Amino acid sequence: MLSRVISKFLPKQIERTFPSFIIVGAQKGGTSSLYYYLSQHPELSMSTVKEVHYFDINYLKGPNWYKKHFIRKDGCLAGEASPYYLFHPYVPGRISRDLPTVKIIALLRNPVDRAFSHYRHCVKQGIEKLTFEEAITLESERMKHGKKALQLNPFSYSLEHQHYSYLERGKYALQLQRWYKVLPKEQLLVLRSEDFFINPQNTLKIVYEFLAVKQVYPTDLSPQNPGTAGEIPQELLDFLRQYFKSYNEDLAQLLNQELNWDVDS
Repeated sequence: MLSRVISKFLPKQIERTFPSFIIVGAQKGGTSSLYYYLSQHPELSMSTVKEVHYFDINYLKGPNWYKKHFIRKDGCLAGEASPYYLFHPYVPGRISRDLPTVKIIALLRNPVDRAFSHYRHCVKQGIEKLTFEEAITLESERMKHGKKALQLNPFSYSLEHQHYSYLERGKYALQLQRWYKVLPKEQLLVLRSEDFFINPQNTLKIVYEFLAVKQVYPTDLSPQNPGTAGEIPQELLDFLRQYFKSYNEDLAQLLNQELNWDVDS
């Protein structure tokens, strides 16, 4: 009897859970805004930090560490957003093994705009000291070191791979194919970032339908973590458009939809 009385006044233990859905990227594609908007939904419970980075950087910390980032709430689906997941070569396999029924959401932005926004973000963070032209010229050499490090040890961390992958991250078809090999296509929702930026409510409607939750829209639709302003020199812009042309065509074929990024950029 006494124990029941005492327990009544003790703080209720927080229950933890694993996510039912994950926003996997792309970086600088609107993942911060989507995470914030979904956090306002009464049937969704987002991770305690936006980028948990479990399946890419913190995987050796184990499932109990990961689970601590999610609070179980009755009638709610837990979710997170870590935009390095889309690009990291070992993440699809890890997620398919550990969370085989999880739903995956990917926001894909025009790779030209995404690359420049990614670069500006790295400059702002003090990670990048080169000019944009220098950075993309040296990217192949930098990425060799990053890819080799991950090949030698899949659990290692590579700054080059995560941060200096301005062009590589825009090769979306190659990344999505890794996901389609290990998860059914119906578990993946792929959206254009530009559609989300222009009409977030319409994109949220699609996301809500995918997650099978009520159509309850955020009271605050302000953009989160916006990139800093800047303009790509025309010559470099022309080069990037041509560089990504075949990769965009592969993606359009894979998704069976027009992307219209040549028009947007």
